[in-house]
Amino acid sequence: FRGQKIKNFIFVSVGHIDAPHLKEHSDIELLRNQIEQDLSRYVELAQCMGYYSEYRYILGTDRVNELETLCTQIATDFIEPVFFCGKLIFTEENTFTGLLHNQTPMEIQRRLMFAGLNTIVVPVRVI
Repeated sequence: FRGQKIKNFIFVSVGHIDAPHLKEHSDIELLRNQIEQDLSRYVELAQCMGYYSEYRYILGTDRVNELETLCTQIATDFIEPVFFCGKLIFTEENTFTGLLHNQTPMEIQRRLMFAGLNTIVVPVRVI
């Protein structure tokens, strides 16, 4: 990875299907539309900067499992992919921030690295 230029951007998201809140088919379609709209913005930005970009998403009940599935599928379509995850970093951590903001990026990194896929967790500072 060192010294290589990133040429393609694939933006990935998981639509979390929460049974109590998404009861009807129309709720799932609203979720799908929102995800597509959000990801389209990132794709458009990358394309304006001259990069190839696309998005992929999946709907499911377990974010980590769904992300692992989606990333391994992407790895079959692209040579030597590098996956980036954002982890929220708070200036003042407490018990609640630890409980509310779990270790999803670290778990994704662990799973993908065991699958032989390069994964980088990028800190995202929250003030």
